[in-house]
Amino acid sequence: EYLNSLSLLKDSTVFLADTDHSLLISSQSNTELPQYIVDKISSDADLKTFSTSDYLVSYNTLANGWKLIVETPYSSLTEQLDAALPIIAILFICIMLLACILGYFYANSFSKPIIGLMSLMSKAEQGDLTITAPIKGRDEISELCRRNHKSSLRCTEKYSGYAKPI
Repeated sequence: EYLNSLSLLKDSTVFLADTDHSLLISSQSNTELPQYIVDKISSDADLKTFSTSDYLVSYNTLANGWKLIVETPYSSLTEQLDAALPIIAILFICIMLLACILGYFYANSFSKPIIGLMSLMSKAEQGDLTITAPIKGRDEISELCRRNHKSSLRCTEKYSGYAKPI
């Protein structure tokens, strides 16, 4: 009853074997210790944990020479990780979407003023020197707008004397 009260991972088994490797108690309905366990604990006295293709097996020798053995399936060890993988995938997708959205707005904050300045400069090419670009902030684009405005003012001052009287 004590072995059954132990908190183990799903489908794990606890064995208690005597010095002759005979099964004394099992948390499952086993009547014998599995042969692969007997072979390992007989040959490797220093090795306290070993694995097979399906199980991780840990054991310890008690003071009286008996062996307390725990056999745990790999599927039980990774069960919680398997449950977390979809959550991690969804979180990754959300972060990627957020990065794309932020990147879009960040790129627009650079491109819109440049496109607006290009539009104003094309009007200036047509001869409209009264245009002014809105100056917002202290970044490179604002500096371009400021210089474009000064350039338009100088051109207007220079060419104002060439106006033909009507």
